[in-house]
Amino acid sequence: MKATVVIPTLNEEDNLRKCLEALSHQTVRDLEVIVVDGGSSDGTVRVAEGFGARVIVVRERGIARARQAGFEAARTDFIVSTDADSLPPPDWIERILFPFSDPRVVGVYGTTSYRGLKDLWAGTFRWWQRLFHALGIPIFLGPNFAVRKEAFLKVRGFREPTGSFPAGYPEADDLLIGLKLSRVGKVLFIPDLCVPVSARRVVPHRAPREFLVYVRRDAKLLYWHWRGKLVPPEGHGAC
Repeated sequence: MKATVVIPTLNEEDNLRKCLEALSHQTVRDLEVIVVDGGSSDGTVRVAEGFGARVIVVRERGIARARQAGFEAARTDFIVSTDADSLPPPDWIERILFPFSDPRVVGVYGTTSYRGLKDLWAGTFRWWQRLFHALGIPIFLGPNFAVRKEAFLKVRGFREPTGSFPAGYPEADDLLIGLKLSRVGKVLFIPDLCVPVSARRVVPHRAPREFLVYVRRDAKLLYWHWRGKLVPPEGHGAC
């Protein structure tokens, strides 16, 4: 089972090198790696090319646009998402692809851990994801999910039905794709499939406030999801 790994980047030279090194040690060897760069001014592109990755440069910045470009360019039937500051374990690809042997499965996701963040807050973020899974609601995380490309294209990926990207939720691309895929097929959660990432998204002394931001964002998205809309109508942004 061949797969493509898509990594969005912007000035990630040091992080990307470590991430690509981790990917080079995967138990699944036949991988296509696509790095989608938003116009880095450091050596990010050079590092990507040095590891043999395909590089796609996007003019408009935004993580949803970057992921969309990479997913659409993938040459395989299965696409795996991660971030430049991730350190995937050696069996990550093997484990995240295994459920796709069931043709009904359109998406698979795991958890993340934050390197350098106290166990209390790292566990709180994981608890939030597991809570939603228990409610039957997929919470995809950018560093650790995979999709069947056919299904991804069917739901138009990270785009809204109009073809645009959700302006009110610029960093909720992963959550939105999980909700969309759950409407067209089976989505599976592997709770012990964990990808470590840096804690830069959750600065330790701001962890409580960051967690509340996640709660508020996710709750609003899910409200509109239950109302039958994938994103709020104009005028009902996340903030």
